[in-house]
Amino acid sequence: MVHPGDTWPRFCSARPEKPTLRLEGRRSIFVAWPPTASCERCHVEFAEGYVGPSVGDSVRFPDEATHFTCEPCARALLGLRPGELANENCITPAAAGMSTRML
Repeated sequence: MVHPGDTWPRFCSARPEKPTLRLEGRRSIFVAWPPTASCERCHVEFAEGYVGPSVGDSVRFPDEATHFTCEPCARALLGLRPGELANENCITPAAAGMSTRML
């Protein structure tokens, strides 16, 4: 099976209005997804969502180490209500937009 993004050479930057989340031990950012990507939890195809692991505010495809989680599944994993952490920004690099609930 081909990993999503293997044929999609692209550099994607995080959307600043979406918080960085720690999902299953991976720092994940909200970016555009390759056309063949789907959420690894619900298996639904989305145009964008959380991708990790990420170092910094961007990801480069192809990268077979990446994992894809849609926003509804990411929020459910962390017990976040709709809108919770909306427009959160952090100037401390160690925090990277992550609340203590996500650590």
